[in-house]
Amino acid sequence: MNGKLSGTAAVIRSYNNPNITKSVKKMLDFGVGKALVVVNGPPDKSTTRGYLSEVKDSRLSVLEMAEGYSWANALNLSLFSVNMHNTAARAKGKHELRFVLNASVEALFEKEHLERMLDEATDDPRVLTVGTSFKGRQEGNWTDLGRSYRHPRNTGMLIRIEALGQLLPGFNPWCDGIGGMEDIEFVLRMLALSGLEYRMLDLQVPLVVGKHYHQPTKEAREQEAMDKIIAFWRGLFPVASPERFRIEVAIGQMGLEATPSGLNIPLAVGTKVTWTNEALERVLHSRDLYDRALVIKGSKLVLTKNFIPGDQDVEVNNGNGNFPANPGSLRPINE
Repeated sequence: MNGKLSGTAAVIRSYNNPNITKSVKKMLDFGVGKALVVVNGPPDKSTTRGYLSEVKDSRLSVLEMAEGYSWANALNLSLFSVNMHNTAARAKGKHELRFVLNASVEALFEKEHLERMLDEATDDPRVLTVGTSFKGRQEGNWTDLGRSYRHPRNTGMLIRIEALGQLLPGFNPWCDGIGGMEDIEFVLRMLALSGLEYRMLDLQVPLVVGKHYHQPTKEAREQEAMDKIIAFWRGLFPVASPERFRIEVAIGQMGLEATPSGLNIPLAVGTKVTWTNEALERVLHSRDLYDRALVIKGSKLVLTKNFIPGDQDVEVNNGNGNFPANPGSLRPINE
């Protein structure tokens, strides 16, 4: 059995959905160490337990929440359950679970998708979470997905639980009241608070959409929630503060905004660029003397590699040497 798969807990939030049985069986067949199904108890009325009664596997656990169910609370309960499992395993000298895969019933994962994500999560100890792209499928036809799917989503997001640390208890229930996107808030908070990173793989996992909701309406709500999350974090600290600087860097790194500033078109090596006014204000007020020196000594920069929108960083030369920069902090110049 694949050691990475056996060290993974698959978490699925669901109720009154007959497809849960197929999803759980699939995850167990992949070889995951645990399958956790978190259910909104009162409206479900044990329907999910009935669907899963045919699954005779000790790796399956159904967690029914009698009250307080929400997307974030359900995910946090699963993290608590995995930590409890690991506490018991540690006491008995058994292997602990290292990863959590938050997945949707509608995300049609195959074993190789999960294996690719696990490989990415273990290649670099700085990586906390790995996400994947999805390919929308509605009534047998492929459909495009909006910008809310450009980042790790709990539709299918892998978390290295041993690295959670200061990000516990996990997901922010505040997001449940603004339209969701607790996964985006989680990644933004991770970048702002730690030196940990995320990875996005272009696996094009098929995702059934429009079955339970109107997809364009759902995506509009998610984009509105993303904007509220950005506004919330920006509003916590003054513009010139070190804390605000880290938040702005995280927002830029994720490319969260609908119309991002900075480099947003393909550019060839050798293109001349300079800092945006916003970046100048942030960096010149920063306490990081190295960053300030880079800006003061080299306001006119040259790309040393081709740039494609979506790249998380770009390498530039300021006349004294090459260094990486945030694409959101740069703009092209013509001379």
